[in-house]
Amino acid sequence: MERLVQFTFMGKKYKVYTGTSDEDMEKILALMHHAEGEIVGDGGRVLSAGKTAVMVSLSISSKYLRLQQEYEQYRAEVEKRIGCLNDQIDTDLLQENSR
Repeated sequence: MERLVQFTFMGKKYKVYTGTSDEDMEKILALMHHAEGEIVGDGGRVLSAGKTAVMVSLSISSKYLRLQQEYEQYRAEVEKRIGCLNDQIDTDLLQENSR
């Protein structure tokens, strides 16, 4: 069920309606704040708020895409291994049945 969530990001307050759980919302905001910290660093803001927000979005999107690619690679490897195991089981069963 959607509800109104309020949060502060880059010094501005936001209100959004979301069905995201409180726990997940905290994790999302932590990722956003972490990405902002990586971009802004200790020296304070050099970029405008808008550019920083775009850079945060690009950073998070880049990490998401990399994880998605890693998952697809992992999935393909697992499917290949399962296929090999199935082939081995079929071979072993055929040998057992031919005895």
